[in-house]
Amino acid sequence: MARRGEEIARAPRRITIHRIELQDFDAVSVQFDGRVLERHLHRVLGEELAAALGTAGHLSALRRLWVEPFEDCAMVTLEAVEAWVADHRDEAEWPDWLLPVDAAFATLPRFDLDARSSLHLRQGRELPAPAELATGEMARAYDPASRFLGLVTGGSGGQIRVERLFVPGAAGEDAETA
Repeated sequence: MARRGEEIARAPRRITIHRIELQDFDAVSVQFDGRVLERHLHRVLGEELAAALGTAGHLSALRRLWVEPFEDCAMVTLEAVEAWVADHRDEAEWPDWLLPVDAAFATLPRFDLDARSSLHLRQGRELPAPAELATGEMARAYDPASRFLGLVTGGSGGQIRVERLFVPGAAGEDAETA
C-alpha cells in the first residue's frame, strides 16, 4: 500500500528509546545510532524525527548491530557463514560464533524430560506440567541426554504442549526404549 502511495493508518503507541546519538549530518541527511525496544518500527522513527525537525524524511539505510539476547556476541555476515561451510564441511569443531539453537531462549525456564516423555513430546503429545510452569508460560524442553528438543507452553489443566520442536524427527534413537 505504501509503495502505491496509499496512507497506512497506524495507531500511536508508546516506545522507549534507550539511546540515540547523532553521528553525522549535512544539508540533506542525518545519520544517527540508536537503541530502541525490540519490534519498534525503525523506519517510522526516522519519519517522526524528520517531522519533529519540521521537514519530511525517510530511512535510507538501516543496519542492525545486534539482536536480543546476543548483544555481546559477534555478528557474522551470511557470506562469512557460507565461506566457513564451504571450507569446513567435514570438520567436527564449530566456530565460536556458531551458537546452539537454545542460546536464543536462555532466559526461559528449563524443563528436563525422561526418555518416555521426550519421545511423547517429539510426537506432539501433551504431557503433565511441572508445578512451577504456569499456564501460558513458555519453557525449554530437553531430553535425558540434555539435547534441546524445543519450546513448550504450560496449558490449562496442568499439561504442557509443544510450541515448536527443534529435532530432526519424532521417532528417535530412544524410540525402542521408551
